[in-house]
Formats: sequence, C-alpha cells, structure tokens
Amino acid sequence: MNFILIILTLIPLGLVAKSKESPNLKVNEAKLRSKSIENVSYNLQLEIEANSNSFKGIAEVEFEYKKNNSSLFLDFLEGKITALKLNEEPIAIKQRRHRLYLPLKSLKKRNKLTIHYQQEFSNDGTGLYRFLDPEDQKVYLYTQFETFHANHMFPCFDQPDLKAFFNLEVTVPKSWSVISYAKENRIQRKAEKNVWTFPKSKKMSTYLMSLHAGPYHKWESSYRGTPLRLFARETMKEFVDVSNWFRITKAGLRFFNNYFDYKYPFGKYDQIIVPNFNAGAMENIGAVTFTERLLNRGEQTKEQKERIIGIILHEMAHMWFGNLVTMDWWNGLWLNESFATYMATLAAHETGLNPGAWLRFARDKNWAYTEDQMITTHPIETPVKDTNSAFANFDGITYQKGASSLKQLSFFIGPESFKRGLQKYFKKYQYANTTINDFLGSLGKAANQDLSVWAEKWLRKAGLDELETKLTCQDEKIYKLGFSLVPPKEKVLRPHKTIVGLYYKTDSELELSEQIPLTYQKEETYLSQVKGKKCPDLVFANVSDHDYIKLSLDPQSIKTLVADLAKVQDDFTRLILWSTLYEMLKDQRISIYQYIDMVRNHLKSEMNPKIIYTVSRNFYHYGEAITYLPATTPEELNKRKTILKGLEQFFYGQIKNKELSKDARYQWLEVLSYTFTSPSMQSEVVQLLKSKKDLFGLTIDQDRRWILLQGLAATDNENLSSLLAEEKKNDSSERGIQSALKVQASIPSIKNKKDLINLTLTNKDMSFSRIRYIYRNLFPKGHESLKKELQSVFEEKLAFVLKNKPLNFSEDFITYLAPAYCEKPSVNSLDKIIRKYRKSNSSALKALLMVQDANKRCLRVRDKARQ
Repeated sequence: MNFILIILTLIPLGLVAKSKESPNLKVNEAKLRSKSIENVSYNLQLEIEANSNSFKGIAEVEFEYKKNNSSLFLDFLEGKITALKLNEEPIAIKQRRHRLYLPLKSLKKRNKLTIHYQQEFSNDGTGLYRFLDPEDQKVYLYTQFETFHANHMFPCFDQPDLKAFFNLEVTVPKSWSVISYAKENRIQRKAEKNVWTFPKSKKMSTYLMSLHAGPYHKWESSYRGTPLRLFARETMKEFVDVSNWFRITKAGLRFFNNYFDYKYPFGKYDQIIVPNFNAGAMENIGAVTFTERLLNRGEQTKEQKERIIGIILHEMAHMWFGNLVTMDWWNGLWLNESFATYMATLAAHETGLNPGAWLRFARDKNWAYTEDQMITTHPIETPVKDTNSAFANFDGITYQKGASSLKQLSFFIGPESFKRGLQKYFKKYQYANTTINDFLGSLGKAANQDLSVWAEKWLRKAGLDELETKLTCQDEKIYKLGFSLVPPKEKVLRPHKTIVGLYYKTDSELELSEQIPLTYQKEETYLSQVKGKKCPDLVFANVSDHDYIKLSLDPQSIKTLVADLAKVQDDFTRLILWSTLYEMLKDQRISIYQYIDMVRNHLKSEMNPKIIYTVSRNFYHYGEAITYLPATTPEELNKRKTILKGLEQFFYGQIKNKELSKDARYQWLEVLSYTFTSPSMQSEVVQLLKSKKDLFGLTIDQDRRWILLQGLAATDNENLSSLLAEEKKNDSSERGIQSALKVQASIPSIKNKKDLINLTLTNKDMSFSRIRYIYRNLFPKGHESLKKELQSVFEEKLAFVLKNKPLNFSEDFITYLAPAYCEKPSVNSLDKIIRKYRKSNSSALKALLMVQDANKRCLRVRDKARQ
C-alpha cells in the first residue's frame, strides 16, 4: 500500500496560496525612512469571501513628509494593485516585488495615499493566514505580523518605530466574527455579509496590529471593567478549559496592574486559540493569538497546565513591555522577549498560579546554556542589520539568556529597585519607542547605580561564563574554598551575584547545611569565612538559581554526585545538578555510558515531573543522548542495542511504578514512545493500540495513541499499515492529519522519505505547518544512516529552497535534513556546504552552523565513549 497516496487524500487542495520568498528591510533603510515621515495613520477596508484564496483591500495611508532626497517606499508583498491615488490624484507607482516607491516630487507636507489592491492568503502562517477545517469545512483566518509580515496583508511602513493610528473595516460572511485591536463599534448587516467597523486605535507598531475572522466560538468574562473574551474553533471548543483560562487571565491582570502601577491600557483583552500557528503565541494588542498545540484532547498533566500559565502570562506582560513601550528596532527583540519570560515566571510564582515557576525557569535555561556554547552564539544586545537577521535571533540567547540576565540584574540591584525602575519606565515612555539605554537608565535611577558597565559586560559580550569550584580540605576541615571565573572567548569578567551552598551527607539525604552569599567578578575569589568548617561532601554555587553560569564541580562534589545525587532533597539543586551532568557529558568529562548508568541509578526514585522531563528529553527531541552512543562497528552496534533494551525496560518499569504520580508516569510514557526499538516492546505497543485499554491506570487518549504509533513507525513494524488506517479513520481532524504525516515521515524507508521531501517542495497547496511536521519527524534517533543516504537529495534541493522558500521553511529544511550523522564524513560534507552557502540569509547560515556544531560535539562525545 502506498502511504503517500493515502495521506494525500487527507490534504484538501486549494487551501492556501503559493509560497513566497521572504522580503527584507535593512536597518539603515528603516532609519532613513523614520527621518522622512511622521504622524502615520492607516484606514483599512478589507473584503473577504469564505471560499476564495485571495481578498480585496483598500488602504488609506496618511503621513507627514519631511523633505528628503532619498527614496521613500511602502512595504507590500507581491499584492496586485488595482487603483492608486496620491492626494486624490491618480498616479503611477514603481512596484518592485515587496516595495511601492513613491514619487517624491508629488509629495506634500501632509499626504494621503489610497491603494486598492488584491492579495493572496499566506500558506506559511505569516501575514493573513487562511485555514480550512477538514472536519466541518469551516474557514478561519488569523494574522501573524512579527517581524516583517504586516506588509503581507496591507501596504504599510512596516517597522516598529513608525507607530501609527489604525481604523479598520472588514466585510465578511454573516456567520463570522471579526476580532482585532479593539472591540467593534458597529456591525452593519448587508444581505449575506456583515460589515464590522472598529474604532480608532491607540498608537501602535504595524507588527502589533491584527485581524482574526471566522465562525469562532466565543466565551466572555470581565475583570474590573475590562472585557475578557476567549475564542476557538468549533471543532476544538470542547478541549478548552475556559474557567481555568479566565482564572489565569484575571490573576495576571491583577498582578501586572499592581506591579507596574499602570492599569492595562488597551480597553479589552481577547485571546484567540488558532490552528497551525508557528510559534507558541503572539502578543497582538488586545487580541493575543495562541497555538492549538496548547490544547490537550485527553488527560492534562501538570506540565501541560503550567505551560499554558507561562504562555498566557508571557503574552500579557508584553501588553506593557513591547506594546505600550516598544523597541525602536529589532536589536531590542531580546529585551522584549526576555522581559516577558522573566515577568511571566515572577507573576506565576507570586500569584500562586504555579509555585514551581522558578524551577521551570531553571530547567528552560538549558536552552540558553546550549546555544551560548555554540559557534553561533551572539551578544544578548546585538546589532541587527535587517529583518531577516531579526528572524535568526529568535533563539535561546534572545529568550532564556536574556531572561536569566534580567533575573540576575534584579538580584544584583534588588527586587524593589527593579520594580520601581519599571514603573518609572512605563510612565515616561508610554506609546513611544525606546532603546536599551532608556530601560537601563530607568532601572539605574531607581537603584541609584550606573548600570553601563554591567550592561557592557552582560549584554554586549557573547558567551557563557564558567565557575570552577576549588575545594581543599585537611583533616576533614576546609583549608581553602575558592572559585575560578573562566570567561568565554572574549575574556570579559562579568559581575555575578549568587549563593554558595555547602551540603553534607546524612543517612538518608544530602543536607544543605550552610548558604553563603557570594559576589564575584575577579578570576579568583575565595570564601575565607568557611576555613576550618567541616569539609562538605558537595559544594554548589548556585542555590536558588539566581546566577547564569556554567558550573564546574570539584572532584569531591563530582564523586558525591555520582554516588548520591538522588539524596539531594532540594528540587532546584537536584535539577541543576542533572543539567550539570549533561553539560559534563557534552564536555567529555564523563562518558555516555556513565551518564546512562547515573540516569538508571538516580532517576528511578525521582518524583518531580519537571526533573523527569528535563532528564528524559535528553534522550529524544532536543537531546542527543541516544545519538551519542557509538554505532559504527558491529561491536558498538550490539552494545548500543543492549543499552537501548535496558533503557526500554527501565522506562517501562517507571510507567508501572504506582509510587510515582500520574504526571511523572505520563512523562515516562512519552520518553518510551520515542525511544523503544526491541521486538518485545513493539509487541507490547501493538497490543496496547489494538486493545484500546489504559496502561497501568494511564489513559491512552487519541493524542497519546498517535505518539505511540509514531514510535512504532520508526521501527518499521509489520502492523503499522493496519494500525495507521484505523487511527486515520478515528481522527479526521487537522491534528489527526498532522499526526499521520508524522507517522509517515518516521518510517525508515529511503523511498518514503525521498517522496515526502519532494512532496513538500512541489505541493504549493500544502501548509507550512504540515511541512514542518514532516521535516521534524523524518529522522528519529537511530535513523542517522538514512540521513546519510539522503545527503545528495539535501544538497540537490538546498539552493532551490533558499531561493524560493520563506525563512521559516529554509531553517527547518536545514535543521532537520542537513547531513549530520555523527561520523567524520558528515563533518567534511557540512564544511563544504557551509563554504558554498556562506553568503546565504542569516537564519539559513546560522542553521547550518548549528547543525555542524552539534555534529562535531557528537563525534567528540563518541570518541570519549571509545576510550
């Protein structure tokens, strides 16, 4: 049976428009345009049909022109202009792909440009995206404009520092709702259509304007006079925990209104849960969009609930930081995202919505630690030459390292000074654009400190500092306890503030006996006050995780860690020590075999799902633990097979362990789903799927069935065909279609994978969301040899992808298909590819370099295992 033909029957054609190469705006062009115009406003009128692949629009753009000899243009991606007037006079405008150049001689001090146009919906989740629900055939629209995609929907000056006022009128089918920056002030009924009119907006950047339309289901509530609304597709409404969503929203508004001493400024607060969203969410003013991936179609774990809390609060924090006060250019992206990440964690903790929020924050720092040690690392505050480069900076440095630096800054100047500084900042710069100096100036003034040196070392220098513990004991007493600060390549010694913990063994635990504040910046720092104290079994220099630092433990602490890690009672410390272990593995300080032994020895009694999540994901998705197992010689392959079978049995045993919480056991089920290979475990999974029963009290709902089936597909199990047909019959939803694609992609067949790659490149009606599900599941752990065989396909198609596909497409194509298979020839091949495409767009080159960096590290770790 041909699986591709089966899946193609599930993909409705004519959904979306052709793919478009990403346009670009350079920083010098943006600055010049800012000097040329001011006082911008947009009056937008859109007419949308339910069954059309395009829409009609009228954009009236008003602005004041300050005479300048440079060219002046609007951004507009490949739309068809049908009529055009400047100051009520018809004119001809030079249109070059995504730019409309204005005739300077025809411009006055105050101008009105009227553009009638027709534009296609996008298929990559940017601009105005159109989605056809495969279950009920209803159409839903939403926008995604960050960073440079507002011009996909309407002609505009698409840069953050040209804030403008908006008026909006949208004509849609009668059964639809329209949602935007404000609540509609009129709905006019005309035959089979309604005309929705929205009032004049507050002043805002183009990337924060939004439009959502369709027969969305609506729930309503309010918080102290602020209307609250929640929207979702009809076929997904049963999976929305409405009361919980509003509970989180109200708690967040209460916290931020008080903390910032500035009431939520945008009138109403809408939240729209949308399909095929590329990111987790987007902070559009007054109308936040969220991915449907947050909705679970079965029993929800605490981890999943906490993710919803974090994302709702993250986007809400943006209403003040990013929306009320906005960066002037995309070099400020880090501060926008880092601030929201930090404040969401603080809010979740302080409101009691998630008492373990800081533990989750500590876990997520691993993203930053990993990327900060790669060749592609960059300063937190870094020049951004164009909007394409801005896209490349949506990474662990921008989000998690930046957030960690803000946590360190708050600890450094004191939380009250940090809060007072923010309150001054929002009042002073409301509805304006700012730079990092404006932000630090407000904090520095509140703290009565000059933060310029701190900023220079923390924000404008790249790399991860390492803190090496040096413990010397004599006669079981501390003789000397010191710390060596090892800076990254730039040799900059950053100021740090942390807490050092001394731990001692008892019969049942490693007890935290003493906590010592430590501020350090020099190459060597010593704690003289501990001399003569009992020699500790473990020294841990980041109690409560205030610092952003890579820890290098002393030999005694490592010995204790290997033997007694599970005895550390504090969850914070235990989680960070597990992360430290994984860093030691990547640095070849321990072997993959030692690491796996420690996982099996110390994780078997672990009760905290966050720690299980942290460690287990090192074996699948973002982690490389399984790939690190040498697999070249027959002996290595046999040893790998034995280890994987042992891990299977361990993971399966944890699922059966009724002493663990259901959350913890669900996490073990997920890691097993992605890692099992043996015939015996395949048989267990087949019987589980056929019987449709629970597993030791765990509900195997539809989403979890898909995950298990995907794991089965990676083994090329003989039962796959019939099981897949059954699941597709039971789940015809968009998520079911995407899951079927994931299963198909995981099958270890060269022809199958090659055909799927060709499908993604030639089917112009296939949404990027579905393409992404294919790419991210083509090569599960253990399929490295198949990636090697498909190297020629990757090299053959790469030039086409870079030339014809959007940035997000090319980034995923490289990240998941590039020939990195942890062997020396793959390093040589990637070096040649990198040299060939050295001048490619920033995100593509960065993706190539990151793949190569991880590939080289894998080789080093394998070499350590062979010693």
